[in-house]
Amino acid sequence: MAKSRRKRFGLLGSLLGLNKPAPKQNQLHSMFASLGGYSPVYTSYDGGIYEIGLCRACINRIATSCGKASPELTNKDYKGKIYNYLVKKKPNPYMTASQFYKRLATIYFAENNAFIIPIEDEYGMIKGLWPAVPSQCQLKEINGEVYIYFNFIYGEEKLIEYSKVGHLRQMQYKDDYFGDVNDAFDTTAKLMLAQEEGAINAIKSSSIVRFLARISTPIDDDEDYKEQQNMILRNNLNKNETGVFLIDNRFDEVKPIESKPLLVDAKQKQAIENSVYSYFGISEAILQNKYKPDEWNAFYESIIEPFFIEVGEVLSGMLYSVNQIMNGSEIILTSDRLQYDSTQTKLNVATQMFDRGMIDTNGALNIMNKAPLPDDEGKKRFIRGEYIQVTKSNQGGISYNGETEPQQNPNAINSVSNEPGDGKQTD
Repeated sequence: MAKSRRKRFGLLGSLLGLNKPAPKQNQLHSMFASLGGYSPVYTSYDGGIYEIGLCRACINRIATSCGKASPELTNKDYKGKIYNYLVKKKPNPYMTASQFYKRLATIYFAENNAFIIPIEDEYGMIKGLWPAVPSQCQLKEINGEVYIYFNFIYGEEKLIEYSKVGHLRQMQYKDDYFGDVNDAFDTTAKLMLAQEEGAINAIKSSSIVRFLARISTPIDDDEDYKEQQNMILRNNLNKNETGVFLIDNRFDEVKPIESKPLLVDAKQKQAIENSVYSYFGISEAILQNKYKPDEWNAFYESIIEPFFIEVGEVLSGMLYSVNQIMNGSEIILTSDRLQYDSTQTKLNVATQMFDRGMIDTNGALNIMNKAPLPDDEGKKRFIRGEYIQVTKSNQGGISYNGETEPQQNPNAINSVSNEPGDGKQTD
């Protein structure tokens, strides 16, 4: 195991620059000041929230949905093409885009903090992105610049400018820089573990044969007492597969002891599980894939979409300069929510948007989960003939498809009939 860990981190070390010598301790100036008075140090939660079965299922369900992210970039220059490949296809040599976003979401919802470390070439240009899982990290100040100091579980360390790192966080309260750990979940976690241990002990207890008997002959000494015990052990417990319990006439009034283990009832069990669902913002229907479109939309808008927004903002800050962002360069993450709707809902949306020219043929096919048309056939837009463009002319009249009619009463409110083929003004 030790060799495999060293080998694995040797690959990641060269990729992320972990093998580079860190600055000497005397170069690390005072710890970066926190406005709230808290030390800006983050330590991974020791309670092992990801090791609890139901918690892992909730986190994995959220992360799987986040892995379906569809990033869109507004910058189309040379760097934009490189970044487009990184965020949409291959963020690093060892992950696809879906694997990257799925793991990033797993770290984020398990730790309340997630870090994206840039992979740089020899010229300092970003050539990849890596979702890091540090066991501990803290902010340091070096020559007036803030650095983040990572300690990884394999014993490796990395020091990098905080401005270069993508940092996602949630449940942020006490610390000015890091999200809080999951110690608020301790009570629920202990209840779940006690419930599981109780079930295991109940199964073990119910499989044990117990009897209560009275010894009819007196026991002279300790040796005699031990012999009585050994006799029962030899006759009944040592590789006894017959199911028959043998005793001699020295025992009478033999009665079986009925074991009645106490388990958490269904209501209490559901209450504990609901606490987990509430903590992660997920429902049982979503977790077990029994949801309706309205339930999915609520889950998407409350959990998935906020994560997409934060990831888009963090990646935009990593890959674009302030001037580029001010000029409209950004990364937006979306996901097709309609894929979970009914066929009738998809058809209605596709028809209404296609008829009004809001989407092209390929867009309508995408809503219906169909492949796009070859060449540029699917990029054509159509609009129904009874829809007429209405504009206000400089003369104060209304223009219908380029023909202006005078407006008789400037103070009157005018409308256009929605009847097919009717483009006349009505009072």
